[in-house]
Amino acid sequence: MNQEKYDLLIDDDCQTYQFISEGPHGKIRKMIAIKPISGIEGYYNLSLGDWNELTRKLDDSAISNNLDTVKVLSTVAEAVGSFLAANPGAVIFASGSILLEIGCIK
Repeated sequence: MNQEKYDLLIDDDCQTYQFISEGPHGKIRKMIAIKPISGIEGYYNLSLGDWNELTRKLDDSAISNNLDTVKVLSTVAEAVGSFLAANPGAVIFASGSILLEIGCIK
């Protein structure tokens, strides 16, 4: 993929990735979490969202609309590649927001 990407910070567990989205809404800390799906060996769920400083958790319902969707998705693809390199044979499940699917976010 030859798209521009954000620099990733990879946690020691190789399952949590962080980057800073930059756009008209400022700098927004994003997180990607790739965690095992309970009861299904080798399958993982991918979550992407804004880091919420108050709750100290990833907020996958946040809509920051920082006008950098392609760059964010390219960064997610980079994280997935990194994860799969560390976990050969793993299967990652991800689904998009309903708002994104019906075109409400530009």
